Formats: sequence, C-alpha cells, structure tokens
Amino acid sequence: MSEKEGVPMERKVRVGLIGAGFAARFHFDALKTIPFAEVVAVASRTKEKAEAFARERGIPDAYDDYRYLLDRKDIDLVDVVTPNYAHKQPVIDAAEAGKHVVVEKPLTGYFGEDIADESVLVGEKVSKREMFAKAVANAQAMVGACQRNKVKLGYAENFCYAPTVQKALRLLDAAERHRPLHAW
Repeated sequence: MSEKEGVPMERKVRVGLIGAGFAARFHFDALKTIPFAEVVAVASRTKEKAEAFARERGIPDAYDDYRYLLDRKDIDLVDVVTPNYAHKQPVIDAAEAGKHVVVEKPLTGYFGEDIADESVLVGEKVSKREMFAKAVANAQAMVGACQRNKVKLGYAENFCYAPTVQKALRLLDAAERHRPLHAW
C-alpha cells in the first residue's frame, strides 16, 4: 500500500536487468513507471554495452557478467531480457542465488544446444516432437529451480495486449451482448 492510503510504503524492490538490448529498453521503461521498483544494475555480454545502457538510463552499476549482479545482496528481482536461447541458465542461476525472476517471452524453446555442427538447421536434424520435449525439459528446469529455491518466476508476455487481440476481445464482448437469449 502507498503512503497516500495511510500505510507507509515498504522499501523499493531492487531490480537487476540481465541483457541490455531491445527488450531491456522497454522493460526498463515499464519498470520506471512502478513507484516501488528501482533498477540498480544491468549486465550484458560486453562491459561497453552494459555501461552505455546504464549511463543513458541513470542505472548505477553495469557488468559484463550477470553473475556479478546475482552476487549482490541488495537485488531482489532479476529481469532476464536476453535473446530467447539464453534464458535458461540465467534463470536457473538467479533462482539459485535466491533472486525472484521475470523472463521475457518466449520463456524458452529448444535451440539445438546439443548439436555439434552449428551450420545444421535444428529443424532439419531434430524432429518437432523431440524439439517440443526438449523445450518442455528446459522450461521444467527453470520452473524447478525457482520452486526448489522458493522464489517467484514471472513471465513477461504482452501478446494479450496486442491491438489485434484486444480488438478480437472487444468483438467477442459485443457479440455476447447482442446474442439472442434463445437460439431456434
């Protein structure tokens, strides 16, 4: 509750971003709108990219390895906004560090990590059934790590707010309101 409602505001939730690319920009912008959230660190594969992202947004700390961010005791929540193929390990590591986690969509998939020849397209080498099973196993590993470590796992899916989905919902609502009581 807020101070306006007569209850003092608890301390801010301190957030660390893992990733400094496209999705990190709009996650940061969304987090800025939450009065009780504060982004205190960002990690990227290169120190230069992390520092530039942090400098442009007034984030105090930047790292070239997300594990430095996980070592911090003052970070409560980690927002994983890396490319899809790089979600699994940071989520597991964050959970094991006792951090709550939000993951950008899609949660995971199967990306051919066990195929030695990187020039081979995954879909040509692995059946869809096997790809699905491996994607489910990746998701289960992430969820399991969060459950074992008693941290929350959030999924940042915004497709439900896409204009086409919202229009479809409005049309369904309108159709429901105008549906006859009895169909003959």
